[in-house]
Formats: sequence, C-alpha cells, structure tokens
Amino acid sequence: MIYLILSVLCVASFTLLFKLFERYHIHTFQAIVFNYWIAAACGLFFIPAYSFSEIITSRWLLFAVALGASFICVFTLVSQTVKNFSVSAATVSMKLGLVFPVIFAFLIYEEGYNNLKLIGIAIAFVAVILATYRKQGEHHHHTKLQYLLPFIVFVGSGLCDAGVQYANKELLSDIDLAPFVTANFFSAAIIGTFVLTYQFIRKKAVLEWKNVLGGVAVGVPNYFSFLFMLKALENMSWGSSVIFPVSNLSTIAISTVAAFILFKERVSTINLTGLAFAGASIILIIISNYY
Repeated sequence: MIYLILSVLCVASFTLLFKLFERYHIHTFQAIVFNYWIAAACGLFFIPAYSFSEIITSRWLLFAVALGASFICVFTLVSQTVKNFSVSAATVSMKLGLVFPVIFAFLIYEEGYNNLKLIGIAIAFVAVILATYRKQGEHHHHTKLQYLLPFIVFVGSGLCDAGVQYANKELLSDIDLAPFVTANFFSAAIIGTFVLTYQFIRKKAVLEWKNVLGGVAVGVPNYFSFLFMLKALENMSWGSSVIFPVSNLSTIAISTVAAFILFKERVSTINLTGLAFAGASIILIIISNYY
C-alpha cells in the first residue's frame, strides 16, 4: 500500500508543478526533456549490483527503450490536445486510458472480478469525466485530424499503462525495477533531445535556464512515481485491475484539492460530484478485492 500512496503523491506533485509552468511561462517541452535527463540521472543512484553488460543483454532493454519513446510521443500529443481543445479534454483522454490495463487484467492475466469491482470501475469512468470537466467559454474549429487527437491520446496513454503492466507481469524481477525505469527515462531523454536540438537549429525554441530548473523540479518525482508504481504492482496482492483505477482516481482527487488550496483553482459542483464518485469508486474497488 505504501508504494501506491507514494506513487500517487509523486504524480500529484509534478502535476501541480505543471501549473506553475503556466505562471512562470516555462516552455513545457523543454522542461519535459530536461525532466527525463534528471529522472534518468536519479535512476543511476538506485541501480543495484547491476553491470552495464547485464543491462545491454537484458531481455527487457528493447521494451524499456520502446516504452520510453512511447511516453514522450504521448506527452507531445497531450500538449497538442491541450492546445487545440482544453486541459480537461487531455486529462479525460489520459485517465480513461485505465480501461486498457483493466481489460488486459481480466482477459489476459485472468485476474478475478465480481459485480462490485465492475460497478466500481464503471463509476471510475464517470468520476474521471466529471472531476476534470471544465466549461469552455469559446468554440474552436478543428480539422478532422485534430478531432482524432483526444482519441489517440486515450489509446496511447492506455497502451503505455498496459506496457508497464506487461513489463511487471512478464519481464521484470524485483532487482530489475530500477534499471528498467532508468533505461526507460534515458530512452525518452535521448529522443526528446533530438527533437529539441532540431527546434534549436530551426530557431523554433530558445534555451532558458528557467526551463532547465522546471525540468529538475519535475524529474525527481517523475522518476519515483514510475518506480513506486512498478513496486506497487510487484508487491501488492490487489492486482492491476485494482491498482490502476485507484491510482488514477486518487491522483485526480489529490491534484484537484491541492490546486484549489494552493492556486485557488475553481472547483465546480460537477467537479465535486466527480470527486465524490471517485471516492465511492475507490472504496468499491478496494472492498471488491476481499470478496
């Protein structure tokens, strides 16, 4: 349980840091690239008695590289969804991705389920939509391709979660967790650096130290959020069909309450209803695990 709680707190903390990016006009993509380098550097301090040759020859290395590439690709699509639609549209698209690891848990990994768990998961989807809903003051015209962005984010985010689930189930032992996470972040950092270098060469971006500092601030909790999630999947008996919904809903609830307290961010009646649904869903899903 402690690993799941720590993972949720880490995710909520760097979600709130993104709010500060808006206030201080930090370039999000630059900060994200530097965040991956910091996260990878953090990983080097937590790799156990692992030699470089063991990492290179490990059966999970290529999967870690692919997953890291997927993370930064999905993040780029998320930023475009925010730009063309809204933050709430991007958040709903990402969080509803929990359907993928839940379905995989039931159909592929044969995790047990009952009516109580199914009801809790159904309520979770409603909770995500209500808790992240924001009324839009203006209407935008989008191309057909832009209308696909939220759907692509939904699928991409869900498959990334399912990838983490697969790695935990099929590829990793407890001693592999830290090296796997580190390789994942190095992959994302290298790919992001290539993109950022291209932007610098084309003069589409300018390096500013505040972007570097933003990356440092996000990188540490980002590393630990991933590591703690893998440890939760490794050590908890609940199963991924419980852990992913509880993690996503708890993150939304904590981030929403913290944003209200720290940034005076408006919370509507619909949002509060969503938080109530989230609480009910978490309780039902956890209880169902003991039936």
